[in-house]
Amino acid sequence: KKLEGLRLLKAMLYTEIGKDANGNETYFFQTIYDYQISSNYRKYFFELFKKDKHPDGVFCGSEISSLGCLAALNDLGIKVNQDVFVINIETCDLPSFYLPPIPGLRQNFHSIGTVLSKYLVKLIEGEDAKKLQYIEKATFYAR
Repeated sequence: KKLEGLRLLKAMLYTEIGKDANGNETYFFQTIYDYQISSNYRKYFFELFKKDKHPDGVFCGSEISSLGCLAALNDLGIKVNQDVFVINIETCDLPSFYLPPIPGLRQNFHSIGTVLSKYLVKLIEGEDAKKLQYIEKATFYAR
């Protein structure tokens, strides 16, 4: 089954901008933050996945949102990583303890903070901001 986590974003806020080479709709997606969603991820994902046409994959931006997603999928009898794929953007090993464990992407925020603090000092000292660029690679945990 093909992972199509971006269909979750379609359920949020989007603007159709055309069609791709296969005739599928193409959307411009916007990131939104809604306190009501973040305070009750379980309810949000329950409402999303109870629909006949629901995503077959989702990227969760935190351990809290992925726990809410897993709880909702469990409530609906949907099998995680069989019927719906869940991937977490994570900060710790917590998703390895979920049942079932879910894969995740993680960046080293300590390393990022160290580099950014050094760059801030260089910027204050007058260094050209264009020379102060850094990419921290993410690590994928398959689980």
